[in-house]
Amino acid sequence: MGYWGGVDTTSVEMKKYLPRLSRGVHTQEIKAVNPERWESEYFDYGIVDLDKAEEFYADYHLYLKNQCVDGVKIDVQSALEAHASGKGGRAQLVKKYRKALEKSVVDNFGGEMINCMSCSNDIIYNTVNTAVMRSSRDFYPEEAGSHTKHIYFNAINSIWMSRFVLCDWDMFQTKHKDGEFHAGARAISGGPVYVSDRVGEHNFEIISALCDDNGNVLRCKNTARPTEDCIFSNPMVEKTPFKLYNANENSMVVGVFSYDTEEKTTTVCKKDFGRCEDFGRCVVYSRKYKELYPDFDCISITVKDNEFDILTMARVTNGFGTIGIDGKYNCGGTVDDIKVTEDYAKIRVNSSGKLICYAEKTVKHISQKGKYLEFFQMDNDLRIQVDGGTDEIIVEFL
Repeated sequence: MGYWGGVDTTSVEMKKYLPRLSRGVHTQEIKAVNPERWESEYFDYGIVDLDKAEEFYADYHLYLKNQCVDGVKIDVQSALEAHASGKGGRAQLVKKYRKALEKSVVDNFGGEMINCMSCSNDIIYNTVNTAVMRSSRDFYPEEAGSHTKHIYFNAINSIWMSRFVLCDWDMFQTKHKDGEFHAGARAISGGPVYVSDRVGEHNFEIISALCDDNGNVLRCKNTARPTEDCIFSNPMVEKTPFKLYNANENSMVVGVFSYDTEEKTTTVCKKDFGRCEDFGRCVVYSRKYKELYPDFDCISITVKDNEFDILTMARVTNGFGTIGIDGKYNCGGTVDDIKVTEDYAKIRVNSSGKLICYAEKTVKHISQKGKYLEFFQMDNDLRIQVDGGTDEIIVEFL
């Protein structure tokens, strides 16, 4: 619509788009959600003529492109439906505006757009050429009770929205007191990850734990969703830990997030990791407890006061399993490839650090590019010091 209040109807430059002032009218159902807010936000929007929307977006975005802008974030899209009276109704108005908007974004930015405040079905159904969409309200750094809600709303909305778009769980601040809580959720969300830190105010330990050595986000393959036993629970009321699951190329992951200031214990079982029937034997690693759990059925996890744990499950083949690089939130995302035989394992990772493995056989030596790597093995717990590079790591067994 232009800006938060639309466009300037008195501007000479805007005349060719035939703009006019429009007073938004929301349905009673929308107003019932937050009556005080809607009563205070009634004002006139500057709306371009519907038949001029395509021309308006094309000109606007071409101007931005010429200033070296390479993508856009289109906010407050939900306001459009309030101006549908006399224009064919909400569904037709949104459809026409979305078609014009996406055409311009594809032409000028190759489809690089973040859809925001756009969770209505009308917008989702008319999202054809852009993929990323915010799946909850904003991150509110100064609203103390909002942080657990934020994770919950994103996860629940993702059940539906992930069938159509790539869910975006919003930015966060790494130096915020709940910054790591948000980082853990973003790490397994499967969506884009970005921060709104002030310049010079960054927690680089958190940023590093989200990325590989080249700064690429260690994203899961899918959109995170609640485990089956959490779909119909409300952790903000019941004060029970909330569980999410996702998958990497070579592992599966479950996140456990605290929703109470007091210690609460939940159970993480193999079925919580999703469809893992083809995994056969497996081993799980707890980020919080730093322990391996081979051939497990269920594990008890205790969290409190915005704590979280991320559990990574890897397949065990010929007595060997690879978890990933220690210290990364989504450590399973650091494993690019693995092949295991009776005599050796070959592993490719994208990050440096201590590589966590499960090994039932005694390791003879470990090498990368012909150079021996340091390792430590106690019982079945194997840790390998990887200095970097994506070259194959060869683990040889006695």
